[in-house]
Amino acid sequence: MVNLTDTVGEQRRPITDLPQCFHVEIIKIPLRDGVELSARLWLPDGALSHPVPAVIEYIPYRHRDYLAGRDSLIHPWFAGHGYAALRVDMRGSGDSDGVPMDEYVAQEQDDALQMLDYLSRRPWCSGATGLMGISWGGFNALQIAAYRPASLKAIVTLCSTDNRYTDDVHYPGGCLVSDNLTWGTLGFANMCRAPDPLTTGERWRELWFDRLEHAPFPLANWLSHQTRDDYWKHGSVCEDYDAIDCAVFAIGGWADSYTNAIPRLMRGLSSPRRALIGPWGHAYPHLATPAPRVDFLGEATRWWDRWLKGIDNGADAGPTFTTFLQAPAEPSTSYSRVEGQWIDHDHWPPEGVHDLEVSVAESGPMTVKTPPSLGAFAGEWMPLGAGPEYPADQNAEDAGAACFESEPLSQDLHIIGAPIARLRVSVDAPVAQVSVRLSDVAPDGRATRITYGVLNLTHRHSHEHPKPMVTGEPFDVQIPLNDVARTVPAGHRLRYSIATTQWPMFWPSPTLVCMTLHPEACKLVVTACPEPNRSSWPPASAVAPVGPDIDWHRPVEHRRIIETDLSDQTTTVRYHRDEGAFSVREHGMRVDSVGLEEHSIVDADPCSARGRVRWRLALSRDGWQTAIECNVEQSATAEAFLLSMRLEAFESGRRVFSRSESKRLPRHCL
Repeated sequence: MVNLTDTVGEQRRPITDLPQCFHVEIIKIPLRDGVELSARLWLPDGALSHPVPAVIEYIPYRHRDYLAGRDSLIHPWFAGHGYAALRVDMRGSGDSDGVPMDEYVAQEQDDALQMLDYLSRRPWCSGATGLMGISWGGFNALQIAAYRPASLKAIVTLCSTDNRYTDDVHYPGGCLVSDNLTWGTLGFANMCRAPDPLTTGERWRELWFDRLEHAPFPLANWLSHQTRDDYWKHGSVCEDYDAIDCAVFAIGGWADSYTNAIPRLMRGLSSPRRALIGPWGHAYPHLATPAPRVDFLGEATRWWDRWLKGIDNGADAGPTFTTFLQAPAEPSTSYSRVEGQWIDHDHWPPEGVHDLEVSVAESGPMTVKTPPSLGAFAGEWMPLGAGPEYPADQNAEDAGAACFESEPLSQDLHIIGAPIARLRVSVDAPVAQVSVRLSDVAPDGRATRITYGVLNLTHRHSHEHPKPMVTGEPFDVQIPLNDVARTVPAGHRLRYSIATTQWPMFWPSPTLVCMTLHPEACKLVVTACPEPNRSSWPPASAVAPVGPDIDWHRPVEHRRIIETDLSDQTTTVRYHRDEGAFSVREHGMRVDSVGLEEHSIVDADPCSARGRVRWRLALSRDGWQTAIECNVEQSATAEAFLLSMRLEAFESGRRVFSRSESKRLPRHCL
């Protein structure tokens, strides 16, 4: 097998360099109710005579085809270093039995506890287990850890959260994020893919139709819970950090949308813990963009060695945080690499930081009436590193916002932490939102967004019990911006911008809002670090075993197109999400996934907002062909959200199943 060099010039390690031989098999994990979970097991040779710990990733993303290529760049590494590595498909997904479930329900966690107990008692397992995963797998690693299963000694959780309401793909700041629609459609369609006849036999069609008929339409469920009620508290480990007693390695990226959870986890947990935050989007750090990538597999192995094998290797002796302090960057909608330096610290923000205030020089009330289409150039809520996902030059956005700038900086400023906007405002509507952006303004005027924050003002006191505003009555409010580590160079200015919308990233308020700012009580506070503690880590650049498990027929391509029809002032943002087409060499399954997302709005009417998402997910092999087509549309009146969903399934090009739903869900202070 040959070495490969990726697009950012970092060498990948061939799988033949692994120190230990292993074999791969498909196993079934029995549950008490008769359901069997399907799993791929990479098992070191000799494990039956010398049992090894098990490292498990438990997700609904099909280990035999959909994620087979990605899995081959992760799990063989752990098997080659003396671990039983498993990729388990959850109930109702892939080749596992059962019906799909909503996210993070009690059944999912109960199945996991049974799974861990079963695996820990296999003759090849030492009795020690670890959970790992990114996104869904990172979420449930935390959630399962809170049950304290006897065998679970450590977890590695990536791009996950401790708070399902404000820090998942639903209601950041109490505002409805558009990715709720995006993921609600794709996640639902994924649930409905057909099982593989090669492993499930003739019952594949029965299993498939059971999924098609009974898979929950999660978007309707999520929009039925618009406040932080018990639905969202379940699975939010911030409700009781002390429930987790195993070692936790939390990893994220500044371009990802889940990074705020990491400082909270490090503060809240009392068990052994470590944090790593790089410049990346929503991906494993040895595969992610923007570079620099890091040796995630090596660091994870050190973590497993320390807590699953009891090797005193110092994995628990270093600083709590290793983070990437990003250097200044010109505004761009995509980055292959960002410059900066790694820094170490034990607290967040680091000790020795001081507050720097950017105050408003103006006096007297100022009005802000943002066009509903403002935000089209704000980028995507969760960059994946697959296209033009980042915010453009913020001058395009700032034209419709109230903006305040500092004087040029006399020296470099290292912002580390979560900036806070403290505002005194009044509004002319009972429901309104505010968006605050912090930008680095270069001497030539270009503005690069550093971070941002949003708040549904009806949630200013509580996400559980929102209250409409009293129109015209001034009040003080704090808006926390997302955590960040960024250097702003001398000669540049800080600009913070205040608007009443950030569409299409967030669904607009039901009416046009006029906000009055009271500048004498408005300021932005950032935490500045005088001299960061440069890290000696990471010791090596990104490495990954290269497994030739898939052949690509069509590459991944993401595009973002923004159009404005000047005849009626309609702005439309389209996302073309082609996930490509590939075949799995082992068994020939071809996977083909294409999506289109469209958001539109008329500037005079926030209730004109429309979101439409369409996905086609196809599987085929040797004359066997199945496909899922899912179309979802979301709109709203001032009183309610309107949802429509149509799901169709095809076999050999013939439609064999159709299902439609329409929902009217009252708006509650949203």
